[in-house]
Amino acid sequence: MYKSVRPLYWPAITAVVLGLVSATVFAQSQARPGSPGQRTDAPKSRAEQEADEKVAFSPEIIISILRHEPGLLLEVKKMLVRKAYEQGRVLESSDLTDDEVFRLLRDDEHIRVLATREIEDRAYIRAKPTQAEIERQNALAAEYAAATGTQIPPRTCPRASGCRPAQQQ
Repeated sequence: MYKSVRPLYWPAITAVVLGLVSATVFAQSQARPGSPGQRTDAPKSRAEQEADEKVAFSPEIIISILRHEPGLLLEVKKMLVRKAYEQGRVLESSDLTDDEVFRLLRDDEHIRVLATREIEDRAYIRAKPTQAEIERQNALAAEYAAATGTQIPPRTCPRASGCRPAQQQ
């Protein structure tokens, strides 16, 4: 009796997702306190915030990670649905098939930025610390140890392990 009209909704759904994700990138650039992998030791500079808004993994890297991590793919889909909801749009997660999400990742840089942030926040990919970051962390640990009277072993980063040397300032 009723014919499926679902294919007619795909262009509209895609447009809604693309529009809402584009509109929410700025809101997402704000630090999310308490997120796994989120540094809370210092506020981000404008340059760091700008980098967070504009830098993303390539679509091939994101898609490869998502294909091997179905739990992460599910979280990315949920994030897209939440972003739609924040914009006052209702988007069913069943409307975002794997292939549709992969197509959106290939076509929209803003979605890649959000997916990259999700990958980083969940520590699927993490950059090794620079020597300066290790020294700063050791200094904080030493201050804490002096204040509390406890002993915390310093972190080291042997050159062979691939840590980058501190940048000259």
